[in-house]
Amino acid sequence: MPIGKVMLTTDYSKWDAIELSDDEDFECHPNVDKKSMVRWKQAQVHKQRRERKDQRDLLQMEYDLTEEYLKFIPDEIKPLAALTPTQIFEYLKNLSERVEKKFTDPIRNESLGRMKDWPGNWEPPVWGDVLRSHKPWHEEINNIGKELVEFIAKDQDGQHIVKFLFDCFQKHIEMFKERQVVVKKQIKEFEAEMSKKLTSDNLVTGFDKTFVAKEKNDESTAAPAADTHKSSGKEKVIETIHSPKAQADNQMSKEIQQATLEEFEATDEQIKAIHPQLLEISKKTDYGDIARIVKQYPVIQTEKNEETLLLRGLALQIIGRTKEAKTAVTVSMIIKYTRSLGPSGVDMFFAKLSGTGTSAQNLFFSDLDKTYQHITTRGAVLRKEKLELQKKLKEQEESRKKLIESFTQPDGSLRVPLGENPTEMEKKQAEWFDNLPHDYKVGLLNEDVDKINAYLSSLPAEEADLQAKMAAKAGFIQLQEEEENPADLD
Repeated sequence: MPIGKVMLTTDYSKWDAIELSDDEDFECHPNVDKKSMVRWKQAQVHKQRRERKDQRDLLQMEYDLTEEYLKFIPDEIKPLAALTPTQIFEYLKNLSERVEKKFTDPIRNESLGRMKDWPGNWEPPVWGDVLRSHKPWHEEINNIGKELVEFIAKDQDGQHIVKFLFDCFQKHIEMFKERQVVVKKQIKEFEAEMSKKLTSDNLVTGFDKTFVAKEKNDESTAAPAADTHKSSGKEKVIETIHSPKAQADNQMSKEIQQATLEEFEATDEQIKAIHPQLLEISKKTDYGDIARIVKQYPVIQTEKNEETLLLRGLALQIIGRTKEAKTAVTVSMIIKYTRSLGPSGVDMFFAKLSGTGTSAQNLFFSDLDKTYQHITTRGAVLRKEKLELQKKLKEQEESRKKLIESFTQPDGSLRVPLGENPTEMEKKQAEWFDNLPHDYKVGLLNEDVDKINAYLSSLPAEEADLQAKMAAKAGFIQLQEEEENPADLD
């Protein structure tokens, strides 16, 4: 029986779905620059792809959370049957807070995170109706509470409160179940659309190999010029871009960092002194936590606190703690917005922000980006100044150390080092210095104002004045009004 050849057919249909954006795809007006049009079209393709992915991810997250919520809520509403009207309202308030933390906060933070990561050079995203119509679970519970208030006002005898409440929650559950069907359908539509296009986002590496040519160190060292024309391989060169010295020069000392924070009144202690919770909120990255703290301590919402956190952000940016700086600036901007919206500003602000792709979101994050960009730019300038000051102080410290070493004798005493042929003036200055008390010598060499003043204040006024002039003449100190008289050294 003859052996036939087995032919493996390759399905090339997938390649028909490759998403291209080159200059052969379309025609444009002769007066329009084709390359610019290509770049614009490519940007549009990437933007739409990102919009689809973000919407699919957020809707999937909503779907999963709602599934969990539908299992959670029935057991949570059972205790309502045994409560009085007053207790019911307290229970609903507590339930709303727990639901907000467990269900609303995760998707709110994810949504805000997607907006923060949205490329600044793109137009704001355009979300579909399904995602925009998302209703936070805790807000719907709050709405039930409002409906209950209206019902109690009409139902004077209060006999039907519990039944009304359970009817509301039944409608509440049915509403979310119906939305689940819509959300699931939309997710499938997005996934179908995304699978039509073969892009770098859904490519998976199959089989590949990486060949790395080993260098023969011994041979190349022994005969570096031998047979170099035979080698056709590529060399991999590793360069050290940031040398240890450059990194050290760009590293701010702890002393300068602390001094910078104190200069801007931005240390932890200084922030705490303004309000105990101000430091805590300045470090929060979770929007749910920020909302709760501001609600609990509304006195935090002042213009002074807003400016305080903005200055803290600048100080942190200067000393290189950039993540903490961005957080402080973000909280400052939140306080600014909630304060400007009046008494109900916190709820209003976070309600608008919890929506996806809204104009309120775009406005806030645009303002935040501009403010933080200003902080970044100004911080870079001030950081450079601080590093230059640090370098200067370091050089001065090294010079002082060398100076003291040159004055230090084997027995530990301090004497002026004279050259081979000192002048009479140098001899007189050396004699004057050598006869000074040791602590005063140390003070002069270290430019220690406290030690210098301690010695001079122990002398009679005329003697102190003479000693100060002699120290200035010898170059150890500077006097504001120095009357030079060479005879003083005689």
